Amino acid sequence: MSLGLLLGCVTIYELNSLYKNEVARDEHNKTLSDSIAKILEANVQFKIQIQHLKNILLRGNEKNDFELELSQFTLQAQKVQSLLSQASLAMAHTGEAKAAILQLQREHAQVTEQYRHALLKFDPADPETGKKIDSQIRGIDQNLTDALSKKAATVAARNQIQDQLDAQATLNDIAQATRSYLIIALISAIVLISLFWLILRGILQQIGGDPEQARHLARQIVTGDLTASIHTNQPKSVLGQLKVMLDWLVDTVIDLRKTSRDLIHLSQQVQADAQAVASTAQQQAHAIEQSSTMLMQIAATVSQNAKHAQQLEKLIDLQPHLKDLAQEILYASKEQAQGVEQANKNLAILSNTTANNAAAANNLSRVAQYLALEAENLNASIELIKTE
Repeated sequence: MSLGLLLGCVTIYELNSLYKNEVARDEHNKTLSDSIAKILEANVQFKIQIQHLKNILLRGNEKNDFELELSQFTLQAQKVQSLLSQASLAMAHTGEAKAAILQLQREHAQVTEQYRHALLKFDPADPETGKKIDSQIRGIDQNLTDALSKKAATVAARNQIQDQLDAQATLNDIAQATRSYLIIALISAIVLISLFWLILRGILQQIGGDPEQARHLARQIVTGDLTASIHTNQPKSVLGQLKVMLDWLVDTVIDLRKTSRDLIHLSQQVQADAQAVASTAQQQAHAIEQSSTMLMQIAATVSQNAKHAQQLEKLIDLQPHLKDLAQEILYASKEQAQGVEQANKNLAILSNTTANNAAAANNLSRVAQYLALEAENLNASIELIKTE
């Protein structure tokens, strides 16, 4: 950016200098052109002045015509002097010598004075007075006319030469500006190339190798291939850090693979144990059911014994020796009934516990089966990652 700004500043400076030089040359040429125009116009006005003089000589016998033409003659003389003064001033601004213009002014003033002196001899009463004066002043304007024309031609020729010099100077300025621009552009290009090389070198050092290799390795890792081999002597570079990450990924995948396999084995073992517990619970439930049947039979026997004891109580009065036996039977029947009742309660608790154990074992078996399936899926996903 700084180089671009420098190049822009130099270009603007050169163009500004070129513009100023061109403006100065144009101003100089314009001033010279104005000087030429003033000299040529002064020559024209001088000829008009001479024409008014001739009009005086031709029609000056009439007083009004004489005065009118004389005033016009004087006015034209003033115009010629004014134009020559302007030309002299313009020449001074361009640094040209104005002595020749001043000489023309003096010559014009002298010629005008000669004309005025001759007109003093004009006799309105003499019809031939115009011819007489004309013969005296004829040709004295020729030198001044030639001098004005020559000076205009000289300035024009000089202006033409100056135009050629200005054109050459403009070409030189353009060439100089172009050279300056090319030099700055070349320096900028060299600096930019150097900066680019330094930046590229820094990037390569940061990457630690070929960028294409880093891109290929990253793509390989993303697709699950961890068998890539990275060789770099710059551990802090991108490739160096990529190697560290790759080694960590390989170790992690190996650990995950081992863990998933252990998890499959463990879940299968848990499932087998749960199924064994469920089978044992079923056997216990069957045994409890048999015990419950036996208790029902015992309860029926106890109930029957109690009936027999009640019948004995009715016979006590008839046979007193059976009283003790009946009481023992009744007491034993009560104890047996209480024992059967307690056994039924215990069997109910045991049956409930066994049912809960069986349900828990079934749930554990299903969970273990689901865990084994997920572990197998995890292991299948991990197996897709290549580490060898």
